[in-house]
Amino acid sequence: AVFHEVAHPQRQTKDRERPLFVVVRVYEGITGQTETMHSMVSQHALPLITGAPGFRGFYAFRDEADPDRAVSVTLFDSREDALRSHERVIEVMREKLGEMAYRPPRVTMGETVALATA
Repeated sequence: AVFHEVAHPQRQTKDRERPLFVVVRVYEGITGQTETMHSMVSQHALPLITGAPGFRGFYAFRDEADPDRAVSVTLFDSREDALRSHERVIEVMREKLGEMAYRPPRVTMGETVALATA
C-alpha cells in the first residue's frame, strides 16, 4: 500500500449497521510519475478524502510489476458521502495535475459485503 488512512473503525453487525459504501478507482498510464503523484495525493487528495463527511478508510496501491497502474479504495458511511468526495477529488486532481491527469480513472462503487481487518 502506498497510502492508508482509517478513521473511527467500526464493526459491521448484520442487521444493525448499514454496510459501508466503497469506491474503487483504477488509474492507468501513470508511469514515471510516482514522486509527483505521491506528492499530489498527499497534499491535495488525501486531505479532501479523510476530511470528507462519512469517511471511514482509504487505501492506495501500486504494483511494481505494472507501474502504469494504481488502485485506490475508499470507504464511506453512505453512497451520498462517497459520491460527493469522489467528485471533489477528481476535480481537484485534474486542476492540480493538469496533463498528468489525462485519463479519468475507471470507477466501481457499491455497498461492502464484508469488512475485515487484521
